[in-house]
Amino acid sequence: MTVLITGAGLIATHAAKALSDRREKIVFYDVAPSAAYIDLVMQCGDYIIERGDILDLANLMGVIKRHQIKGIVHTAAFLPERARANPSLCTRVNVEGAVNVFEAHRLAGLRRTVFISTIGVYDSEVRDGRPWDEDHRWGPGTYYGSTKLAAEMMGMQYAKDYGVDLVALRFSSVFGISQYYSSRASAFMQNTVEPAALTGKAVVRKPFTDINQYLYAPDAGESVALAYKLGRNPPHRVFNISDGKLLTVEEIVRMAEKAIPGASITITKSAWAKSRGTSFVSEPFSLNAARKHLGYKPAWPMEKAIAHYAAQVLERATRVT
Repeated sequence: MTVLITGAGLIATHAAKALSDRREKIVFYDVAPSAAYIDLVMQCGDYIIERGDILDLANLMGVIKRHQIKGIVHTAAFLPERARANPSLCTRVNVEGAVNVFEAHRLAGLRRTVFISTIGVYDSEVRDGRPWDEDHRWGPGTYYGSTKLAAEMMGMQYAKDYGVDLVALRFSSVFGISQYYSSRASAFMQNTVEPAALTGKAVVRKPFTDINQYLYAPDAGESVALAYKLGRNPPHRVFNISDGKLLTVEEIVRMAEKAIPGASITITKSAWAKSRGTSFVSEPFSLNAARKHLGYKPAWPMEKAIAHYAAQVLERATRVT
């Protein structure tokens, strides 16, 4: 069967790799895809690129018909930094664009849509000492989180009223080799891992979140594939996805220096002064639902993930030169 993946960034390409490994055919739908980046992640797997805007429902329907699409993985969105800079356009892309996907599913009678949601839909002020499950109180602290929650709720209404078979994955901070790094966590990992891999030295100068939970992109991709292959009309449609742990930046730096032989990573005093002790979440995600219903189990602990990330950085540098 053929899967349409909206977007062609970090999550989209890793989802495509996991689905391709399961013999699904892949069509990317993106306004400005990079074939070089897709090839790096897909490792020569087959795919087709269709250039298009998620706001163009007619074109989206044409692509679905032309390629005999059976399901969608919807990753295309304005991410946090761009959302903050342009909330009006963010609303159109993140909310109206998602509704276009749900409507396309309804009109074309597709099998499954996987909607990529975020930890940002939750109220981070609730600190009760319990791991966050899918019933943790909503309360987005960013405009991006608000738009993703709105789109997710609309998708669930499409599932209820129109039979759109939707599964939503709420990801923690995703990191890995990418075209752009628009979240604070992914930017921190970029500033830590990539220069250390290329030069043996990294200096982190920008503020970061000290205590956080992470998700390496291949684990994110695997969870998408598991959600896509889930049986029809599942009783549980929303899943938290992360590595299930909270880590401090000091722990990550130690792991990175161990994973990248000879690397030296330092953080400037000004970055530490603005960041030390900060946290986005008080407790990690509960993965009970994802384990039970999806069979999801994180395969990339941080040290292993960093080593793999560093190897991809070197591979990309070799291809460029």
